[in-house]
Amino acid sequence: VQDQGVTIKSAEDGYISASVTAQKDQLLLTTIPYEKGWTLLVDGVKTGIVPYQDAFISVPLTAGSHTITLTFTPPGMWAGAAVTGVSLLVFAGAIIFTCTYRRKSE
Repeated sequence: VQDQGVTIKSAEDGYISASVTAQKDQLLLTTIPYEKGWTLLVDGVKTGIVPYQDAFISVPLTAGSHTITLTFTPPGMWAGAAVTGVSLLVFAGAIIFTCTYRRKSE
């Protein structure tokens, strides 16, 4: 997709990569809803996302050609993964303990 100096290279769930040519310093407005969890890289450098009217993601750009990448990681995903991992370890420990206890009882 190309529109006024924006070429989308890749767009998948939670990932967007694009090339952008800005004629002057400006704000690139997207139709991506703004929410916590998005990470913006402009030319490989982590850059703050500017919420446009608290609704959409906008990207501050300087004049020139840029590569932008947006990646989404749901808030709480890493905490959820840690809780799941600990739960699996506790469950495995309970199974091992139960099997060992039963063998000793027999």
